[in-house]
Amino acid sequence: MPSASGTNTWQDYVEITVQTGHVGKFAVHGLLGDKWASSLGFQVTKAEIASLVRAFIDPSQLHKYGIKLNGVTYVTLKVDKDLILGKKGSTGCAISKCKQCVAIGVYDEGMHPGGCTSIIMKLGDYLREAGI
Repeated sequence: MPSASGTNTWQDYVEITVQTGHVGKFAVHGLLGDKWASSLGFQVTKAEIASLVRAFIDPSQLHKYGIKLNGVTYVTLKVDKDLILGKKGSTGCAISKCKQCVAIGVYDEGMHPGGCTSIIMKLGDYLREAGI
């Protein structure tokens, strides 16, 4: 993982995460929805971020309506205090809530869901430990 000391940019997180081959698209957004960095063409809206942040407190709406990212709706599989998981066909998503941001990973067809989940969980742990 890149250093949280500022020697790497948020875009470095995106590139390193996607280069693992387990995450097709990746974004980091502040808890108020501001984009810190994202994969090219992966546009998560402020409304989508707000819905995710609310779901970590009360997941009822996410279970009812699904997870919306970049205009795509995923069936909600799991929500806990730090992690949200979703699926749509052979693709899916993993979202980790940190102290100041959410890390969002989407796996594409042919990618292993567990690989994406593991990467996003580890990144979330790393960012939380760094106070981010």
